Amino acid sequence: MRNIENILLAIDFSQASKDALKMAVFLAGKNRSRIHLLHVVPRLPGWTIDQSAILLEAEGMLAEYVEELRQGGVSETQAVALFGNPLEEIVGRANSLDANVIMIGSGEKDKGDRFPLGITAENIIRSSSRPVWVVKRGALPGIRRILCPVDFSEHSRRALINAVDLSRMFGAELLVLTVAEKVPSVYRGMALPAANVQADWERHVSKELDNFLGGLDFDGITWNKALLIGKPHEEVLKAAAESGADLIVMGSLGRMGLARILMGSVAEKIARELPCSLIMMKSQDLVE
Repeated sequence: MRNIENILLAIDFSQASKDALKMAVFLAGKNRSRIHLLHVVPRLPGWTIDQSAILLEAEGMLAEYVEELRQGGVSETQAVALFGNPLEEIVGRANSLDANVIMIGSGEKDKGDRFPLGITAENIIRSSSRPVWVVKRGALPGIRRILCPVDFSEHSRRALINAVDLSRMFGAELLVLTVAEKVPSVYRGMALPAANVQADWERHVSKELDNFLGGLDFDGITWNKALLIGKPHEEVLKAAAESGADLIVMGSLGRMGLARILMGSVAEKIARELPCSLIMMKSQDLVE
């Protein structure tokens, strides 16, 4: 079994951060991981404060988190509080620690906010080359059901391999899902009856899914596959709700190779809606 050795847990002392702490303890218990706590106090223009007093207070609050980690059986911990740009400091520290994953709470949703994904978490997903695990506020420690949407790209293949490893690690059920969009109505009936065109397309995607899954090792886990028809992000969100998924594991850039700073538009929409906790896979594996 491959392990997750280093977890960087970004803390902002919100309820979502407390939930992320509990999930980190659960993850570390499965891997004997080291947990590195980091709190970054942002530098705000014109904000005149006693920096030493703020850092002292933050260090005291981090000490309480460290004690909770130790009570949870995690002995290898480190806690740092500093001033800086949260995005740069979190991503930079993850790189210097060679962290397997950056774990962060989803953030607090203010009244009127449309999406539950906090801006710091979204920016980290944009910038980090390492896997980012966003723990949704209210999520309980423990993973029973994992959803892995795939689009047959290399990014989604990496996500699926890691989702399989996590399923083994947690004893969780895995649902591998792909979505075939409906053939645009303008093309239906041009050469064949519309029903035939759509059916042929669905058979093609189903075959692609089988080919994509071929050769992967699913031994030791309970898993299933599904092909849904519709708009990809809508169907993934619906599947997450209907399956009771605790965790979505997905790649950050789809096969279309869209020139987006963040990720493919489907992944972006799912991350922002955040139906449950989410791991966004990038260019590095989570489990090594």
